[in-house]
Amino acid sequence: MRKNMLMMSLLLLCFLLAGCGNKVSRGKKTGQPESQESSTKRKEAEGSQNETDPWKQDQTAPSGEPENTFHRPPDSSQKKGRRSLRVLGKQSMSCLSDTGYYYITDDCVQIKKDLWGRRIMYMDFATKQEVYLCNEPGCKHNDKNCSAVLTEDTMGMIGSGLLFLWGEKLYLISRDEDKENMMSVDELFAEGEGVSIERQKATTIYSMGLDGTNRKKEYTFAQDVMVDDIVLCDDNNLYFTAKQISCSSKKGKSYYAASKRELVRFQPEKATVETVCSLEFADQVKWNVIGCHEGNVILQGTKYNKKLSMEEEMALEQKEYWEYANDSTEIVAALDLSDGSIKKIYSIKNDADSTHYLIMSGETLYVSVKEDRKIYKVDLGTGKVETLAKVDQGMIDGVLSDKLCCRSWDMEQDKTYYFVDIHTGEVSHSTLVNKRNGWSLELIGESGDQVLAIYDYEAKEEEGDVWYISRYQFGLIKKDDLMQSKDRFQKIAMKGPGK
Repeated sequence: MRKNMLMMSLLLLCFLLAGCGNKVSRGKKTGQPESQESSTKRKEAEGSQNETDPWKQDQTAPSGEPENTFHRPPDSSQKKGRRSLRVLGKQSMSCLSDTGYYYITDDCVQIKKDLWGRRIMYMDFATKQEVYLCNEPGCKHNDKNCSAVLTEDTMGMIGSGLLFLWGEKLYLISRDEDKENMMSVDELFAEGEGVSIERQKATTIYSMGLDGTNRKKEYTFAQDVMVDDIVLCDDNNLYFTAKQISCSSKKGKSYYAASKRELVRFQPEKATVETVCSLEFADQVKWNVIGCHEGNVILQGTKYNKKLSMEEEMALEQKEYWEYANDSTEIVAALDLSDGSIKKIYSIKNDADSTHYLIMSGETLYVSVKEDRKIYKVDLGTGKVETLAKVDQGMIDGVLSDKLCCRSWDMEQDKTYYFVDIHTGEVSHSTLVNKRNGWSLELIGESGDQVLAIYDYEAKEEEGDVWYISRYQFGLIKKDDLMQSKDRFQKIAMKGPGK
């Protein structure tokens, strides 16, 4: 946990002045993502439907117009029905399919005069080529009608998003920066004007074809509603954590907090959003959705022994803040959607003298404790805890198939990866690092027996180990080669900046 200060005017000024931030080359398009069969079958939605739509900006149907776990292709083997609830996307403006990788460029750039935006890029694994997500011959990708271009009205100057695949469509959740638990200093603004909820970009759901065409605005939430960084689905619906952001001012500062937090269901065929259940319980824990298991939603939250308001928490001195934060317990629980009940699965005390890390994958929660030099596995169904492995390098960075991808707790000294088998606990060590400067590889995700990774940079060292990265170089490598330290990356021919 950390204190945050949101200086929105300075950030906006930086975006306006800096613009692109990454140097990119232009080139002719060489390929397009192929269509794929839907991994889900449509069926009638279960349960009763609300007649009104409390989360929507208006009640009329919209008119037509996309902690670090690695990407995996959508799972087509899920059982149907209630137990088919699964995670689609998490904290990412990128997603992986069986045949390629989509991402939205980070920086809002001046595409041409009076037009700012981002672009959607696609890496084709068969051809090892990256292209703009556009199939118009001769397109310069500098017009709002280009299917690869996301203009300012779609993404905003400092907005963020979630990109994910569902069935035969690419979805984009476009939203503003999440202001929850942040503070802005009103004096920074002209004439003393502070950031208001009315100036927040409305959260919007878009869909499009896998080639970027047929973009459609599916749904727009109310102005003060934000969705969290995880998307769940069943056979027919998408699920989000929606929260109403409220703002209070005190002594020239504005404090942002979520005054309401609910799990909501979006029904694409009806273009409606309805409340499934509240995520606020009598325990006063601020719960976050981290996944799902056997039809239940898995939550993680922190329970403080002392309850402070946002203003009181932000006013704490650093020593007082850490005393407050360390006097708390991290809890993982299962939310039963059939009756709204919540059941604790696992808890661990937050302690100033202890460092731990939690990550969920499949039916298991993995807990790494630095001081124990151990990784534990917790059965999400029974809560049973077992020791998986004893390893000094136990900071879990993600999961690839049956391997936990771990790094040293001291990443300055050791930038390599250690892979822990989730069945046997056996540890293998890969010495591969970034070719340019010896930093850690960035493991993006897996497709079949291959791993997509950033293994090199086009970069220039400026001073003090500060690097200006103009392009991130992606490549595919077989999982066995990665884990056996065999440098056999298949280079992707890049057109965009890579991020």
